[in-house]
Amino acid sequence: MLYGIEEKLNPMKTKDDIEPFLFELSELLSVLGCATSQLVDGDLMTRFLTKEARILLLEFLLSHMKSARLTASHRLKRESQERLEKRKTEAEALASIIIQLNVNTEHLTVENLFSQLKTQIHNRLRQFQNLPDILLKISLTQDEWLIVEEYSKLMNVEFAKRADLLLKRLDVTVDSFMWSDRIKKMEPEIMDMYKPGRERLEYSPKVYVEDIMAAPSEYLYVVKASSAKVREKTRNDISSYLLKDIPADRGGRTLELDKPEPFIQTRKAKAPK
Repeated sequence: MLYGIEEKLNPMKTKDDIEPFLFELSELLSVLGCATSQLVDGDLMTRFLTKEARILLLEFLLSHMKSARLTASHRLKRESQERLEKRKTEAEALASIIIQLNVNTEHLTVENLFSQLKTQIHNRLRQFQNLPDILLKISLTQDEWLIVEEYSKLMNVEFAKRADLLLKRLDVTVDSFMWSDRIKKMEPEIMDMYKPGRERLEYSPKVYVEDIMAAPSEYLYVVKASSAKVREKTRNDISSYLLKDIPADRGGRTLELDKPEPFIQTRKAKAPK
């Protein structure tokens, strides 16, 4: 529990539970990285019968208990700090909304606050001529809000993976130019120029619940990169110049190759094997 691992020991109630208990204990020792051969090798049923083996087992588990408590303590402190940061961010966002919408803070209650916010938001929306068509137009239950929050976390993970993949492709592309001896000598200079630009490209995705709630319906339409509308904006004079003289069919198929001359076949037949 302190380490946050899945392996656990179930108590023995009958003699039939001895073997499953020893198997679970062996799995736990393996996960904890036990290097004592007397505890991880040999017959499972006789491995812990001696007094010496049991003392070694207790010493190993007690040593891990100390480190597990320290690990759990650090984790709890980190989680507590993250909760405080989240509350601070939420409080700052709420204060910013109250200031921007000129909400009356005198005798302010939660119900009164949201009532004023709703009124102010409706007033602001009336000022727009063309409102975006929102995807999600229904009221959500408490459980559904949790589902939306979980989706936002999954999207952050997915976008982070995509960003890492694009950066890795960029790294591989730059590395592919380092093969020659002349360029290898210039590698430190190239890296000094490349790394600052790469650091600026590092992306930390931040998709919040409000981003999902405000998603417009146009997100449902996926435009292919090869579509005519997209290609229209990528055409230029240089592309047409470079691609103008390229033949439509380069040939080179084995079925279209001419047969060798007869004298070549004769020479091949006479060649020593």
